[in-house]
Amino acid sequence: MLVEALAAHKPVIATTFPHAVEVLSDGAGLLVPHHDAQAIGTALKRVLTEPDLVGGMHHQATRISQNSRWIVVAERYRTLAVTLLSRAPVPL
Repeated sequence: MLVEALAAHKPVIATTFPHAVEVLSDGAGLLVPHHDAQAIGTALKRVLTEPDLVGGMHHQATRISQNSRWIVVAERYRTLAVTLLSRAPVPL
C-alpha cells in the first residue's frame, strides 16, 4: 500500500518499518512509532491542517514515483544486464 499511495501522490503516514523509513525519509510522508496512537493522531492532524506540508509530500511522492515507474526500472535492469554481459568471463 505504501508504493501505491506514493504512486497516487497521496500523503502517507507510516510506522517506522525499514522500507517506509527508506522511502519516506526525504519528506514524502510522515513516520510514526509502532503502536503509538497519539503519534498517529498527531501526524493525521498535521496532514489535515498543514497544506504546505501536504504540498511538499505531494512533490516528493511525485519525484519518487517517476523513478519507480516500470519503464524506468526495466531500463535500469536492461542497462545492468548489458553491462554484466559485456564483461569478459572470469577464469575459474
